[in-house]
Amino acid sequence: MKQFLLASHGKFAEGILGSFQMILGDAPNITVLCAYTKENEETLEHTVKKIICERNRKEDLIVVTDVFGGSVNNEFMKYLNEPGVYLEGKFGIRLENLLLCVEKEQNEFGQFLGFEALTLAPFERDAIDPSQMTQQDKQLLNEYHEKVYDTISPYLDRNEAEWLMDACAPID
Repeated sequence: MKQFLLASHGKFAEGILGSFQMILGDAPNITVLCAYTKENEETLEHTVKKIICERNRKEDLIVVTDVFGGSVNNEFMKYLNEPGVYLEGKFGIRLENLLLCVEKEQNEFGQFLGFEALTLAPFERDAIDPSQMTQQDKQLLNEYHEKVYDTISPYLDRNEAEWLMDACAPID
């Protein structure tokens, strides 16, 4: 089941949820984050990190914030991976990925976190110059493309799966 989080400055998110429930009834898969209120004394950064890292990884989380570019929205945007290259006055490219914060290694220094890609689409091969990549870069890209193919191909017809296989072919 998809989980929804309404996140806002003040109690706006609570009001939206209340109106939704008044019209459509109980909504157990919708929660709220009301930032900067007396009830939420943790810092926004801590609260968002806790939500992202402690959620059920088997359920999609869709976050709706009140103000694009506002502090609540920006705090969630930290968990969106969008590396890019921009040439001033010309053009740019952004390779965007949604990430899930997951527990990784635990050792004598504590619990370490990492990220798992949620966006599963192949990168355009014509935009990739393997000569500019390290072996580790190539390995990471090939592992990502393998995950894309393994996850998506069972839902495709034969022609689509063949296209995806080509799009996800390893880079040497």
